[in-house]
Amino acid sequence: MTKYRYLFLEALRASLFEEQLHIPNDITREDWEQLFKLASDQNVLPYITPSFLKEPAFIELCADYIPILRSNMMQALSYQSQNDQHFLHMYQFLSAKGLFPIVVKGIVCRSIIPNSELRISSDEDLYIPQGSYKAYKEALSELGMQLLPHSKEVEDSSYEVGYHLPNTAFQVEIHKGLFNKDSQAFRNMNHLFEDAFANAIIINCKGTNIRSMAPTDPLLFLILHALKHFLGGGFGIRLVADICMYALAYGSQIDWVQLHKRCLSSHSFIFAAGLFQIGKEYLGFDYEKACYPVFWQEQGPDDIEPLLDDLLDAGIFGASNMTRKHSANMTVQAYSSRGDGKPVTSGLLRSAFPPLAAMQHKYPMLKQHPALLPFAWLDRIAKYRKETAKHNPDNNAADSIKIGKQRIELMRKYGLID
Repeated sequence: MTKYRYLFLEALRASLFEEQLHIPNDITREDWEQLFKLASDQNVLPYITPSFLKEPAFIELCADYIPILRSNMMQALSYQSQNDQHFLHMYQFLSAKGLFPIVVKGIVCRSIIPNSELRISSDEDLYIPQGSYKAYKEALSELGMQLLPHSKEVEDSSYEVGYHLPNTAFQVEIHKGLFNKDSQAFRNMNHLFEDAFANAIIINCKGTNIRSMAPTDPLLFLILHALKHFLGGGFGIRLVADICMYALAYGSQIDWVQLHKRCLSSHSFIFAAGLFQIGKEYLGFDYEKACYPVFWQEQGPDDIEPLLDDLLDAGIFGASNMTRKHSANMTVQAYSSRGDGKPVTSGLLRSAFPPLAAMQHKYPMLKQHPALLPFAWLDRIAKYRKETAKHNPDNNAADSIKIGKQRIELMRKYGLID
């Protein structure tokens, strides 16, 4: 591992536990600049900045960066503080209407870490009971919130619908389901949370009572959320930190045996155990304090470095480059078709021309007009070529296939496919 990557992980660990960061003597200005780029790609630069901003070893090499980093940190603080206020006001408003959605991710994860206002979330996520969307839509409209442009066309068909508060940065996603029921890869995951509302608990965030799933369920959701993004191009180290810090906070209340069974049902156990091992090795995750069982420890992967490298290469949600994003067609297809007896390479054509059900989420008109599927394929290919040319003229389908094959081998290594 490079020096700057190791120092980045150390800075994140120090920030999560409010500990002093020890900076090696051989760190150069170039190392710091690479760390800034990595931390920015992983969307944690404001969060880790306090760990080194006042350290003499940093000031000596990068004093000219301090005003920029301070400004970046203050902007993040203002952004997240205002969004938290908007969210809590919205939740109180919904509660007064007799609506009690379950909060997933976001503020639930931030509430258990120090300096949470420096940990930026682009939106908040609310999980609502089936059949209740109309009531939520009316309440949010009364509050002045509006549908996001991309949600207007798919409001009725999509499992998630985005809203924003005009003239602010605040956004919220309303989840009719936690996973896309039209996706072959993820639709069976919803049944793992069938009792979420019956078993919901109340937690306090900044003086406001909000509903969360019972302790085992949020951890399972975070793991499956990581899996979803892993298949979709990748995810960053921040989500590993969320998983490990949640397990530390609620470990004694987590049913690790039940969690093991549910991870096995989605072929994600070795993958999940690998994330906890990364947490232990690099982020201060304490097995004993988290009540992390011995059988989880013993059945984990032999080598976590390839998974860690993938996380650090991926950016926040696999968006480090367009080639990587488009390779997701192969990884999602490989996971969807596991166990069907066909070689993984047989999914290449299917990833280029997905079936009707897989296309309906982005092309809702296909539900009424399935005969338009070939035209949707052509539109999808045209958008792919335009997008890759815009972001990187050197990106091409061959590069996506190469990365896709490499990541399929990674999936095999961590038990996601045979």
